[in-house]
Amino acid sequence: MKNIFSALAVVFISINQLAAKGILIPGYYITYSMDTMKVRFDINREKFPEETTLDFESIQSSIIAYDSLNNPKMITPTMAREISFTYLGVRTRMLAAGRPLLFLQIILDGKLKLFNFYMKTKTQSPIGGPPGSSAMYTYEEKQFMQKDSGDLFIPFKRQSPFKRDPFAEDMSKYLSDCPELAKKIERHIYRRDDLKMIIIEYNNTCK
Repeated sequence: MKNIFSALAVVFISINQLAAKGILIPGYYITYSMDTMKVRFDINREKFPEETTLDFESIQSSIIAYDSLNNPKMITPTMAREISFTYLGVRTRMLAAGRPLLFLQIILDGKLKLFNFYMKTKTQSPIGGPPGSSAMYTYEEKQFMQKDSGDLFIPFKRQSPFKRDPFAEDMSKYLSDCPELAKKIERHIYRRDDLKMIIIEYNNTCK
């Protein structure tokens, strides 16, 4: 019994340590039974070369939420289908998607969705800084598309210098259920820079 209480104490301390790192931002999460829970999310801020921003990478796999009684709880994509919060006047929605499930920031919603996935990359360590100085990081954003609740699709694959851009071929195949839109992509009426317009047209005209 003593070992059980010791283990629970370690878990409780660990959760509280996690929950003390960032700033508390009001928001909500929606469970898979469609219950909406109002909470305060604990989210880290990161200092990058150009600005201070929320650390989206760290909350893609889990996020700490405080309930109305100020109790912390770790929320994962297997527990919630959506999390949402507003910071500095900008609303962020993140949906559980992918394999394995992650909270991905939704940019465009509809039958065809556009998500952002964030990767934080270490660029350099401070020169001449004291021991323990923070390293410099940059964010890399990758975009994914999803039809309904299907598999994620990568619209921008790595382009080989020896081959033509695969965007038109890959995208027209992916959107073959919308023939008129697929033809526009094949004919290069829509190109890589028109991704949002492609998704908007699909959601407006392709059922």
